[in-house]
Amino acid sequence: MIGFSSVEEVESSLLELSGIIVMESWTGRGVGGKLLDYVIDFAHVKGYKEIIVKTEKENQRALNFYKGKGFIELKIFTENIECKNVLLVELRKTL
Repeated sequence: MIGFSSVEEVESSLLELSGIIVMESWTGRGVGGKLLDYVIDFAHVKGYKEIIVKTEKENQRALNFYKGKGFIELKIFTENIECKNVLLVELRKTL
């Protein structure tokens, strides 16, 4: 296995992409893009209207990746993750 993605239904029309993980040795080869394309296709076929994803504010690579796939930045907020406040960005894609 070189990568995987995970999704979770937020509500009947909204799917959250909770993660895309690709082995470091495979980054930059299009694996993440193919996984995201699959998630978008899956969401569309299942009747979801939107997909959201959250990533760390300083993770410019991830932000560029999602924006390049049509996600729009909605909000910046702080969330407590493992007892540490983390600045996150929520992005959304309408299908």
